[in-house]
Amino acid sequence: MPSVRGVIRYLKVTLGVLILLVLGQSEAKAFSLMGPLAPWMTTNMSYLPSDVGGPMNIDERYRWNIATVTYGFDPSFVATFGQPGIDAVEAAIAIFNDLPPSSQIDLGNYGYTTTHSNSIASSEHLIDLKSYTLSLN
Repeated sequence: MPSVRGVIRYLKVTLGVLILLVLGQSEAKAFSLMGPLAPWMTTNMSYLPSDVGGPMNIDERYRWNIATVTYGFDPSFVATFGQPGIDAVEAAIAIFNDLPPSSQIDLGNYGYTTTHSNSIASSEHLIDLKSYTLSLN
């Protein structure tokens, strides 16, 4: 028969795990603090017309869905990384462009893990521009 101390310890550990599970659960929702202007957002109320939009409440959960991403390379990027850097970013964008619409994606065609550590590059403090670009989206 277990001792009283053992039972109390078991109950404390179980209760602690339950508390961590309850507190650790959170809901992730996508939202943007900017969205399309509502009809009441007029210039008379100091809302300036813009293609970016106006303020959104967090509970509105507006999410930008733009099919075209525009990007460019400034002179400092070109001077630092040159054509290989431009090619790496272009290769990352090509991965996104080659994806099918989300309604047609077969998740079985993709792996469960999305990270891989390159210990040689890390030890030399190098950044893989292609992977870095993919992580920004």
